[in-house]
Amino acid sequence: MKAATVNPDFFNAATQIIQAMLIGSPYECIATYPHATEAVTCYLLHAKTHAKTIQHFLTISHIKFHLEQQLLECNRNNGWSDSIIADCLISCAAILNSESWKTLVTNVLVNPDDVHYNEVKQAARLLQI
Repeated sequence: MKAATVNPDFFNAATQIIQAMLIGSPYECIATYPHATEAVTCYLLHAKTHAKTIQHFLTISHIKFHLEQQLLECNRNNGWSDSIIADCLISCAAILNSESWKTLVTNVLVNPDDVHYNEVKQAARLLQI
């Protein structure tokens, strides 16, 4: 995703891959991926433009949690440094603090039959709605 722009379908596919890597097994997860720093940094760059769904919100929230854990890690791997982590956390905050997420979540919460209702409940907890 180093390209200056990516199409939404590519971004959605990247979202699924990164989400899977964030919740992967201890042997196959983002912590063992040699290009994790570059992948997360590029993903967040494009998320500023493309993040519009609950899945995007949850993926960025999981990235934020992972980065916060990396700050506490004494033996970091995959090229994470304090400055890269800080830059990525700033990007996460800028994206996650948008008021549009609360509107999106609130609109879906009123419909328990929505296919994404469980994900929206998780997002609502993170947004403290």
